[in-house]
Amino acid sequence: MLEADDSKLVAVGTDSHRLSRLYLQPEPEEEFSLGRSAIVPPRALQALISATGAIGDSEAAVSIGFSETYLKFQTPSASITAKLLEGPYPSWRPVIPANLPISIKFNTAEMLDVLHRVDAATDKSTHSARLSVSQSEIKISATGSRRAREKISCVCENPENTEFHLGVNAQYLMEILKICGSPETLILVNGEHSLCEILPGGESSDLLFLLMLIRLAE
Repeated sequence: MLEADDSKLVAVGTDSHRLSRLYLQPEPEEEFSLGRSAIVPPRALQALISATGAIGDSEAAVSIGFSETYLKFQTPSASITAKLLEGPYPSWRPVIPANLPISIKFNTAEMLDVLHRVDAATDKSTHSARLSVSQSEIKISATGSRRAREKISCVCENPENTEFHLGVNAQYLMEILKICGSPETLILVNGEHSLCEILPGGESSDLLFLLMLIRLAE
């Protein structure tokens, strides 16, 4: 879904298990106008990524044009036209929590490396992994066809100052961390059984992810 927010374009995607929100700033001195929100077919975005990558336009500026029923992506060498989807989009703003009290900062590459190994031991229907978080360490474990347990260092700020556990889909978390592409990642949570907010680099507000947590068996 694309919509206007003051002078920025907001792009939101969700599949009920996770949500991403990205603020896009138009090029300087470019006019920006979007009278209503627009639901874009995922295939149009996939076609844009494939086409621009194939012809060397992946770093080029993209122009987006809208009519009542269609949109058009235009780069110097590619043009993608697609019909907009009809119907309401899920109300996403109330879903994003504010002032989450617990923060966990860690090295993104280390977490990806560990999750890749641990995921080999997860139940393949859920890919569930347990993150046991203390002030300076995250233990990542899974029990499926076999057991796996590893750990990485972190910086955790928790008012309760106690260890707690988060259940995550290891595949989903890995996909998010790959997109973040930042040296460090910040996870914000309120408890063990809700959702977590994931921020690349820990400071950028332009890109944000939400991931539903999994209720772990005792």
